[in-house]
Amino acid sequence: METLIETPKKTRRSFPELVYERWGGVTYYRKGYSDVLKNQKKPADIMGAGGLQSFVVSYIHGVIFGAIDRQTYRLLISEPGLHIGTKENLACDVMVYERAVLTNDKITTKYVDIPPLVAIEVGVKVELKNTALPSSSCV
Repeated sequence: METLIETPKKTRRSFPELVYERWGGVTYYRKGYSDVLKNQKKPADIMGAGGLQSFVVSYIHGVIFGAIDRQTYRLLISEPGLHIGTKENLACDVMVYERAVLTNDKITTKYVDIPPLVAIEVGVKVELKNTALPSSSCV
């Protein structure tokens, strides 16, 4: 009697951490994501911010922090997430809110779902090759 042994099908690995952001129906991946999919790099190899990005973000933060009235505005830094709709999530480096709009009770462990007055993302590690920007892009 012949026994058939099923060979397991290859399953595609999923790395949600390789998604930089989703906006306008387009998924933007971190630069180097294809190397992770080919087992040439690990996710951690492409995730962290480099010196250039850190320098630019620190400079922007310093300028804004010194210029705004901190009794009227909140300054969020360190990759705060912004949920703007279904499958529409942005990661920002700096966001500015009016304190009257982003009240203490609206600050939770989830992405903020209130549009900021200012949203700044310094993207030096995003893969734009073969990606069409959405028509609503403000880039």
